[in-house]
Amino acid sequence: VGVMGGLALGGGLVFLVAFMDDRVKSAFDIEGTVGLPLLGVIPRIKKLDSSAKAQAVAANVDRHVTETFRSIHSTLKLNDESKNAKIILATSTVPSEGKSFVSSNLALTFANHGERTLLLDADLRLPNIASSMQLENELGLLDHIEQGTSLDEVMVREVYPNLDVLPTGGKSKNPTQILASAQFEAMLADLRDRYDRIVVDSPPLAAVSDALNLLPFIDGIIYVIKFN
Repeated sequence: VGVMGGLALGGGLVFLVAFMDDRVKSAFDIEGTVGLPLLGVIPRIKKLDSSAKAQAVAANVDRHVTETFRSIHSTLKLNDESKNAKIILATSTVPSEGKSFVSSNLALTFANHGERTLLLDADLRLPNIASSMQLENELGLLDHIEQGTSLDEVMVREVYPNLDVLPTGGKSKNPTQILASAQFEAMLADLRDRYDRIVVDSPPLAAVSDALNLLPFIDGIIYVIKFN
């Protein structure tokens, strides 16, 4: 009785722990919960700083990572819903899941395939794109929206071939109002005419609602989920 009871208790605990563990460990976990197809699994890059990771595709520091982004690019080009999407938003649930890493390297992948691409930083609370791309963040989106500075003055041209970057130009105390403003909508409409692809980096959804304010202006979302 003791042996059988111990086995039953141990087996029950195993199933209980497995049932309560809601971490992401497979494609099924993602597709079953989110209800959307998995675009790709990007290997983790170790022993590199954030700047090197953000430009991993350009430097080809890891062949597997470069090939994964090429595969994601091909999947987006083949899918009927995403092949004509001009403005793509990258977000995640919580910070440090890799959304900025995905944003910058996906933009580089589009640019490498000959598409005129803009990498736009819409994280007005904790901007990351400028520093990760080793650019100054003195002028940017905020100057255009709040002060009327022309887009040509605030954009960084040809960071890589076919890739321009629009940094934030600092932090904002009222990011939600800016992202929901008519000026921001007009800016995106102008950028649609200039670029083949616009990759937008936004704050995580569980932290703030900024990404939700961008939904009316974009064509699709890439949802970044960290393994485990």
